[in-house]
Amino acid sequence: MTLPRDSVKMRLHKSVWQSSPAKIRILYIGKAQEKFNTFRVNKEFNTDTGQSFPWLTRGMVVCNHYYFYAVDEDFGPLFIEFASYFPYTARICIDGHEYAKRQSTLGGIEFEALDNGILSCANPVRLQQILDELNETKIEALAYKWLDRLPDPFDREDHEAGYNHRISILQAEFSRTRV
Repeated sequence: MTLPRDSVKMRLHKSVWQSSPAKIRILYIGKAQEKFNTFRVNKEFNTDTGQSFPWLTRGMVVCNHYYFYAVDEDFGPLFIEFASYFPYTARICIDGHEYAKRQSTLGGIEFEALDNGILSCANPVRLQQILDELNETKIEALAYKWLDRLPDPFDREDHEAGYNHRISILQAEFSRTRV
C-alpha cells in the first residue's frame, strides 16, 4: 500500500490494529518516498596528483521507506520503518499507552481506555508497576524479535562479517496523560 504524503502513520490505521484478533502479526506493509539525512559518496580529487577518490559526506536523499504495521502480543500496535538506502536504517515506533493497555488486558486488569491513555482501572497500583517495568531491556528485546522476522538487506555472509542492526534511541517522547 502506498501511504499518503505527510500522513501521521501511527494514527492512520488505528482502526485496523484495534480490529485485529491476532496476538502477533504483520497487518500490512506501506511504502512512502521520504527525505532523510544519511551518508553519501562524493568524488573528491587529490590537489597534488589530480587523482579522484571516494569521500563520505552527509546529505539528504529521497528514497523509499517501508513501513511494517504490526500487532505485538506484549506491546500492542507498533510500526517498523526501514529505509531502502544505505545504511538501511530502521525505526521502531511503540506507544507506552498501548503497552499499558496490552499488559493490563493480559493481566486481567479491567480499565477504561482513552485514545492515548487509560481513564480508570481496577488496579492502579499494578498499572503503575506495569508502566515502571517498561524499560530498555524490553524495548531492545522487542526490536530484535521483529528484526529477526522481517526482510533484511544483509545476507548470511554480511551478518557473519558483523553487519547487523544495533539499537539506539534517536527520539523518545514522554507524556503524562492526566484526566
